[in-house]
Amino acid sequence: MGKEKLHKLPIFTSAQLKVAGVFDLFKIREVIAGAFSARKYFMIEKGNSVRILPEGKEYEMEFSGSKKVDNYVKFSITVKFLIQNFNEVDVDGKILGSGIATISFTSQVEKDWKNIFGRQGFKNLIREVYEKYIIPDRLISREVELYRETTDIMNAAKDAMEMYK
Repeated sequence: MGKEKLHKLPIFTSAQLKVAGVFDLFKIREVIAGAFSARKYFMIEKGNSVRILPEGKEYEMEFSGSKKVDNYVKFSITVKFLIQNFNEVDVDGKILGSGIATISFTSQVEKDWKNIFGRQGFKNLIREVYEKYIIPDRLISREVELYRETTDIMNAAKDAMEMYK
């Protein structure tokens, strides 16, 4: 089965950054939001929860960003935070967090996001021919572009996570 059969092409399915130690949770969120904004993504916070456990707080957050690249292709990136054993610590007069932080990244290229060709039948066959024989190079360049944007956002988050190591 070729890529033309899929409407959404996964680029990253579960890339993770993990750090145990002291970090500035708000700075990490700010850096990721800034990285999305710099690349012209529309970002929303999909969820945010806190549980208080005996070993510390557990935070879960999810952000999703999307960008319409052209009339045929749209990018989406999802960032999920899981922070376990979170406790506040004072570092040089600044309140930071200590714990185990895992940030997961998924990204995908959505083709025919305006549903010009439809999802089944003859129109879908025409879409598959269009992607396989007319625009394959353009789609490959879009995959590479999303790969680079996702790794740029991951690297920005990694730098922010390691700020207090």
